[in-house]
Amino acid sequence: MFSQKQMHDLFEKTFEQMLLSQWITHFVFTDGKGWAIDWTEQGAENAICLKRIIETFRLTEDDRAPLAFDVSTKGGSFPNFSYTVPEEISIYWGDRVKELGYSGDGDGLLALAHIVKGWAP
Repeated sequence: MFSQKQMHDLFEKTFEQMLLSQWITHFVFTDGKGWAIDWTEQGAENAICLKRIIETFRLTEDDRAPLAFDVSTKGGSFPNFSYTVPEEISIYWGDRVKELGYSGDGDGLLALAHIVKGWAP
């Protein structure tokens, strides 16, 4: 379980990775309002596609799910999780996660899943 500060820091780190990968052009957090994000065209497309994957495979229902899914896309297995992932989805997921440097990063993947589900255009 993460504290509110830990989640804020994790989200901020993920937004910084998105900025470096040119998925977004700007992000800011305002007390009382939350996060505001300006997506690039490619970043918006990535987020929309990832949101479909995240919702289809219910990757925000368990904190371990994004990492378990990532492992499954590489042909591995993860205790208490079973995903059957079509090859094209595995490739797409892997490419996007690699762009952000989050392959195998459970915390980063968790933040990515929640950010995309909550703020994708």
